[in-house]
Amino acid sequence: MLGDEKNNIEMGSKSKTGTIIGSFLVLISVVVLTFLARPVASEVSVLKANTDAQKATLETIKAQISELEQAEQDLGLTTEVKKSQAKGSIPANMDQDEVIRDVIEISEENDIQLKSIGFGKGSSDKEGLSTLSVNASFEGNYSDLISFLKGIEENQRLFRVNSISVQINKIEIIDISRATFSISMDAFYQSK
Repeated sequence: MLGDEKNNIEMGSKSKTGTIIGSFLVLISVVVLTFLARPVASEVSVLKANTDAQKATLETIKAQISELEQAEQDLGLTTEVKKSQAKGSIPANMDQDEVIRDVIEISEENDIQLKSIGFGKGSSDKEGLSTLSVNASFEGNYSDLISFLKGIEENQRLFRVNSISVQINKIEIIDISRATFSISMDAFYQSK
């Protein structure tokens, strides 16, 4: 019996020591997790607050975009901008002298000689627009003709080329091909 009591005492002290060590380890784990989790928890709350603020900003911007798109549709702003740009390339008056200056400038920029220019009254099926018919003869190289046509397209004034006739003359003495070409085009202006 005495041996059983001694065995029970030894087992009881081992059991108490194991319980104390286990409790101490659990307590240390809780303390360590508390110190590690607090900074992470505060970072998570800051990130969540930032995310919520950005979501609110995004919703505000989406609402503003929606309002602007609706206003653009209601007011027809896209067509008004296009009309304004088109009116900038269509002068208010016929200004034949400006047409002559434009044609001379384009021909000089592209190494083409203007031989003659004539005007006639044009017509337009668009309300508020009229045209001035321009017939001109030039002399130059074929590549210069292409450059000249690009110059007409890029000019601030709106021109529409109706027809082009090209005649190539070869000068055998100096072995050069020259092109004589006539262009019929319309220069637009705003009618009242």
